[in-house]
Amino acid sequence: MEKFNFIFLFLVLIAEIAGAIGGFGSSVFFVPTANIHFIFETVLGLTAEFHVFSNIS
Repeated sequence: MEKFNFIFLFLVLIAEIAGAIGGFGSSVFFVPTANIHFIFETVLGLTAEFHVFSNIS
């Protein structure tokens, strides 16, 4: 389970960086990456959390 978390978090970090550098929304890369591991409703919730935390920061 820890390996899964590390791989997923690494892919999410890469997706967020690529979205920021590319000028796209981070969801463009995050949603397909997260959809590999979770069902779509969970991915939508995670995407909303990422948007909230990015707005806070």
